[in-house]
Amino acid sequence: TDIILGLKGSAIVARIEGDHRESVDARARRVEDYVKRFGGTLVDRDLYGEWLRHRLAYKELWKGFTRAGIWVDTVDLAAPWSRLVELRDQLYAELRRVKGVHGVLSHLGHFYHTGGNLYVTVLFSAGLGTYWEVWKAVARVVERTGASLVHHHGVGALRLALGYRDPSLRILCTLTRVMDPGNVLWSSLARVCRVV
Repeated sequence: TDIILGLKGSAIVARIEGDHRESVDARARRVEDYVKRFGGTLVDRDLYGEWLRHRLAYKELWKGFTRAGIWVDTVDLAAPWSRLVELRDQLYAELRRVKGVHGVLSHLGHFYHTGGNLYVTVLFSAGLGTYWEVWKAVARVVERTGASLVHHHGVGALRLALGYRDPSLRILCTLTRVMDPGNVLWSSLARVCRVV
């Protein structure tokens, strides 16, 4: 929140959508009630608009990081609601023990009835050694907490190199074999499915 919005501490930036104004207003009031109940302060600023205008300024941020010798990677995890706080706490603790990690930032980006995703940005000293240590730390936490490392950013060779095997991969590979036997839609997934 400090880099993009100039705020100290945490912020909830909520966008509430719907087809009926009454429903949207009712949900907005519930969010406001939660913020007040848990000691938060409502900010009289269009934080969502500010975030939208600046959130994709990756090129400018990236240049600054690389000049400083910092690499940035993102980790997208999913877990049931009952495990999200534990997942975040363990991930932060594990990543802070990795030599060369300078910062860990996260937000909840997708919400479901059963859980949500934790989207994590890790800033670390440039180098493949640190890069692999970051991902090994992530894999350890995922295994301990039962989270999913695949969410919507895909499986990828990286996760396979770590020996990570999410049970949902077997389902995805089975569906792919049946629905896309020629690997037209997901040609890169064929390599993943060979080892799952």
